[in-house]
Amino acid sequence: MSGTATYSTRLEITDDQVVNAKGLYLDLGDVKEVAVVKLNGVAVDTLWKTPYITEISTKVKPGENLLEIAVTNLWHNRLVGDAGKEGSDRITRTNIQTRYRSNMPLLPSGLIGPVTLKRK
Repeated sequence: MSGTATYSTRLEITDDQVVNAKGLYLDLGDVKEVAVVKLNGVAVDTLWKTPYITEISTKVKPGENLLEIAVTNLWHNRLVGDAGKEGSDRITRTNIQTRYRSNMPLLPSGLIGPVTLKRK
């Protein structure tokens, strides 16, 4: 499949960690292809190339923090999926002449990770 998937988790940050949060970075590891990072509902960064790292020092707060990462992949996988379907069963509508075949390998997609917090 192709499109956007949103991953979310909650981070518990202590008061002491917030005071010492300067230089706190979120490292997404491997991402296929574009990631939009939000922390506590506030956009932090859009990451589209390696390294998929962004500073979150000013966005963390004491207590529970909601981390959301929306990852959008390429449409290769969708076109491969549609290649094995007849006209009205296809999801993708395009005038681009493609050479996609249903037996082509799918590309890795999404948030592959590992996702880590780092200090610099």
